[in-house]
Amino acid sequence: MANTETRRQRGATPIAGRDKKRAAAARPVPKRAAACRGVGAQATATKPTAKRTDRFHAVWASGQLAALLGALVCGGVIAYLPTAGSLQIRQIDLAGAALTSSDSITTAIGASGHNIFTVEPHMAAIRLAALPTVREAQVWGELPDRLVVRLVERQPALVWQLGEERYLLDSGGFVIAKNPAAETGQTLPRIVVREGDPPTVGGRVDTTVLQAALTIAQRSSEYGVTVGRIEFAPATGLTVITPGSAGTAGERSIVIGSRGRLEEKLSVASEVIRTEQSWTILNVTDPDRPFFPAKQP
Repeated sequence: MANTETRRQRGATPIAGRDKKRAAAARPVPKRAAACRGVGAQATATKPTAKRTDRFHAVWASGQLAALLGALVCGGVIAYLPTAGSLQIRQIDLAGAALTSSDSITTAIGASGHNIFTVEPHMAAIRLAALPTVREAQVWGELPDRLVVRLVERQPALVWQLGEERYLLDSGGFVIAKNPAAETGQTLPRIVVREGDPPTVGGRVDTTVLQAALTIAQRSSEYGVTVGRIEFAPATGLTVITPGSAGTAGERSIVIGSRGRLEEKLSVASEVIRTEQSWTILNVTDPDRPFFPAKQP
């Protein structure tokens, strides 16, 4: 029996050990351990926020966010400027316009009532240069409401007359205007064309006839020939009409013909004029054989 009790006592030991393990498993967690677990949970929960913060700093450092904000601001400014009432054109600073009317300039620019940012200076300059009186044009804007226009006009060189109509021409034969003010062409040489189609404003005339007429007008004074006007007809060519010299009455006609040997023809006419002969028509179409027509009017 002693052995049996002893064995029972020995067998009770493992049972007691298992009970201790169960007790240990059921033992409540200490507060300090629970607190540590809580800290670990909080640290785990803040990790995504830290990643987002790092990503924001990375984007900001790369300049992408600043560029996006700048683009948004610029877009807003660009959208605002074309509609800003304070930038509406109120002044046109114009220089170089003597023959060109202000109305034609304003119409060509097309800027009346427009915002300064909606006007295309290059296109406005092209439209101005298309005006008959304008050779070159420059246009630019100055903030807040000023448009600057600079013109280089065509210079009138001769009055081209066909019938009762008069046309103002530059030295290249470009037709600047029709029936200009009398004072505009008063000091210019005049060529009266007896036949032909009327020129159009903005078009050009035959430069062969024009250049011959200009040469006569510019060089005649060197030869003592006073030019009242120049006439042209396809059959007879050029004729210089000069006031009568002292002691003679009425006009005189010097038939030049073609533009060939022009200066020689003027020289011969000058010599005849100095002789103070009485004549009304002098033909120098051949400067080697000048003559007075048999029939003088």
